Formats: sequence, structure tokens, C-alpha cells
Amino acid sequence: MGSTEFPEKMSIDEFSQYEISNGEKNIKINNIWWSQVRPLFYRTIFPFYIYDHDVIKPPNPAYLGGYQYSNNGSKKSNSYLNYIIFDDVRNYSVDKLSRNVKKSIKKAKETAYVKKIIDLRELQEEGYNVYISFYNRTGYACNKKRIQKHYYNEWATNLFNNKKIILLGAYVNDKLVAMATMALVEDVAVGISSILHSDFLKYNISDLMLHAQRELLSNCDGIKFMYAGMCGIEKSIDDFKLIRGGKIIKSPAYYYISPMAKIYLHTCGRNNLERMRGEKLYK
Repeated sequence: MGSTEFPEKMSIDEFSQYEISNGEKNIKINNIWWSQVRPLFYRTIFPFYIYDHDVIKPPNPAYLGGYQYSNNGSKKSNSYLNYIIFDDVRNYSVDKLSRNVKKSIKKAKETAYVKKIIDLRELQEEGYNVYISFYNRTGYACNKKRIQKHYYNEWATNLFNNKKIILLGAYVNDKLVAMATMALVEDVAVGISSILHSDFLKYNISDLMLHAQRELLSNCDGIKFMYAGMCGIEKSIDDFKLIRGGKIIKSPAYYYISPMAKIYLHTCGRNNLERMRGEKLYK
């Protein structure tokens, strides 16, 4: 894939500020970072950080909605935060994957290759086409304003100029068809995003991108695991990660839901509360 040089590791403060610069609603209280994951509902920024109840002071709006954080399984635990990791990153090898996944990666390599994106104009122009195709397919966008070219360019420039972000691209016939971002936050590799043009799904590019990220990490010292996101957003996405060696971590947690928010969630269906408590992953 080319160079295995890594950027400097980020502190959690730097990562949180990077997210804020991209429109995320993060806030730091008592040296603990919180992220607004839904209106008036907050979680600590990473589920793998464990906190004692005595040091927790959530953002004020959370008392109208709710909040959740991982703890040590004490009496204050009343829920779970479920997330996926790829562990033992230093010993990653494609030979350890299932036969079908190895075949998928081999097939992808026949058509595509992965390298770091080093051209801002390419990211702004070809990358925009990838982003719009991905959005039209999934309906997902952290910030819907980015489907407008001006706002996408702002995001792309901010991403490109942050030298502590690992920015990979997948190419078919030297054309950018997928993008993946990752950061080394303290001793954890954080997978931030993976965006693929719909026209190239048949080439198994997602397998190739994940393989490239894990192969990079196998050459990096001091990384405990790769954090691959929370469970329960989409079952097919979780299954993709689990089949390729991901593991679900069920972390004891404490959650608070205001009476007003609880009434609202009940009217929307019991599944919402069960999923928030980590008792049920999918609708």
C-alpha cells in the first residue's frame, strides 16, 4: 500500500476539538468529554473509557433528556454500552481471516488499490462524487449540509489539513472510489468513517479498505485495539465487522433518562428504551 509512516498520536482533547470543527456537539466538563448523540442525550465520547460515578457531571441539557457512560460494573450500573473492536492489531494477518474474506480481498486487489490521499483537489472533486453516491445509497450524513459542495469542500479541507488524521483512498483505474479515515487517539486506533461509491460495491472495496487499515496498524507500536464504532446502528454493518474478526464488547454502564424523555420514548415504542439500555441491539 506504500508508506507505513504514521502521524503523531492525538490526545482526546485534540480529537474532540477536531470533531467540533466538523460540526459535532462535544463538550468538556470536569476533564471528561461528552458527545451529543441525540437531541438532549449525551454519552462520554468513547465507550471504552471507564468512569467512577463520583466524577461524573453531565452537560446541563442532559437533565432534560439523558446521559450514559461506561463504569466499572458497580451498583450504579443499569445498562450496557455495546461496541465493536478489532484487537491484537500488531498480529493482524490476512491468513487469519476466513476463506471467503480472503477471497474477497484478493478479488478487490485485482481491480483496486489503496493509498493515502495526498491531493486536496482530488479529495474535493472526486471525493465529493463518492460522498454524494454514499449519501444517496444510505441516507447517512453526520452533517447533512455536506451534501452541498461548498460545505463538503470545507469539511474536506479541514480533514486534509489535519496531519494527525490517516486518510486513505481506494482507486479503480486511478480514480478515487472510496475514502476511509482513522486517528490514533492515545493508545487506541479510532475508525472515523468509511465512504464508498455505490457503483463499486461489486468490487469488494470495503474489504480492501478495512484490510489496508488493519495492515497499517500491524506496523504501529503502542495501539491496544481498533475501535470500530457502536453496535446497533445497522445489523448488516455490524455483521460485516464481526465476520472479519471484530468483537462485541458489552461494557457495564449507567444511564439516566428524564421523566419527560422516558414518556416520549415509550410513545415511540418499548424497543427504544431497550436499545438505549443496551439490552437489544436492533429494532
